[in-house]
Amino acid sequence: MAVVLADRAALGDLAGAEADLVRVDLGGEALRLFTEARFEWSRGRPAAAVAALDRAQAEANRVDQVDFAGECRGLAALLAAEADAADARARMDQARIHFQASGRATSRFEATALSAYLAARDGDVIERDRRLAEAANLAADAPHLRVALALMAETLAPDPPEDLRELAEQLAPIPEFLGVRELLLARAAYRRGEREVSMRLLTDARARGIASSFYAEDALL
Repeated sequence: MAVVLADRAALGDLAGAEADLVRVDLGGEALRLFTEARFEWSRGRPAAAVAALDRAQAEANRVDQVDFAGECRGLAALLAAEADAADARARMDQARIHFQASGRATSRFEATALSAYLAARDGDVIERDRRLAEAANLAADAPHLRVALALMAETLAPDPPEDLRELAEQLAPIPEFLGVRELLLARAAYRRGEREVSMRLLTDARARGIASSFYAEDALL
């Protein structure tokens, strides 16, 4: 119910979600604080949202809801990053370390990749490359994560850890990757300065269904 109310607020019905929050039992103070944090984000108050998530994390730890506390930590780091908060990098690194210690592989990958992005944004080349390499290692056995990282890394570093053309040829012909091969090849061609080839491949990617895939936004860049 907490996620339903939070998503409802994010979609524009903040007043209705707030009214329902008063009437429903979410099952604990940590969930209520999490929901309030999402409401604060919908109100355009990122600092208040992050602060509420910090309280939700503390409460979740207090009642031994360790997994939920980790979710709150990760979301707080993500919102801090989106809001360009001064402590965004520190928060993301803390989230990465937490997910590593708790064995949450996908969450660790996401926090590591975002740490690379934040380091690149700050001009920290050494940390950017260190985290990109770590994320590449974490994604080695997960093709969908390799694709996501390759598309991000290509915009961050002159020498990304994954060769786009090699990755494109390794992808299985499954619905999840419709148009992705062509998108990767288009990005590779653009890096080589072959803009006409890149545009043709991007057109092919759209024709093959990239717009309805998880990677649709990458086709717009």
